Amino acid sequence: MHGSKVSRASLDEASGTIAATCAVTTVRLASRAITQLYDMTLAPSGLRSTQFVVLAGAFRGSGMTLTRLAKALGIDRSTLPRSLRPLIRRRLIEVVPGPDRRQRTIRVTKAGERQLARTIPYWKRAQERVLKTVGVEKWGALGEDLRNLATSISTAGARGGTAGARKRKDRR
Repeated sequence: MHGSKVSRASLDEASGTIAATCAVTTVRLASRAITQLYDMTLAPSGLRSTQFVVLAGAFRGSGMTLTRLAKALGIDRSTLPRSLRPLIRRRLIEVVPGPDRRQRTIRVTKAGERQLARTIPYWKRAQERVLKTVGVEKWGALGEDLRNLATSISTAGARGGTAGARKRKDRR
């Protein structure tokens, strides 16, 4: 199809296949639905699901650099400050100088620990709803498959797969 004229019928057929089978569409639909569920369930705690994940990650990796925290959370290093800002404003976490002048590390404050403790029961409710909907065993396998897929795609990109090659080309 690339570079040649295609009929509306073939575009319609391709579009139907994309809508029915596209990995990015399917994962985004599920991600939005799950994010909405967690956001609604966590709302009484005052945290959004994205903030909760960062707070929990920062607690587990206290003293961790911003780069390592971003990697542990599976988010881009450049977007981490945007996720941290509301937590810093609320004094739930602090960004402090690291062992190297160029590095900064994350530390959860006592207020952050209390917020995390208050929010965990809401998270458990949302998590139980997902597990009840999907099934514990099925979720375990699905979660593992999704993590493996993410690792596999990230590794392929790091080895210069299509995504990595495209990024390098775009930087020129």
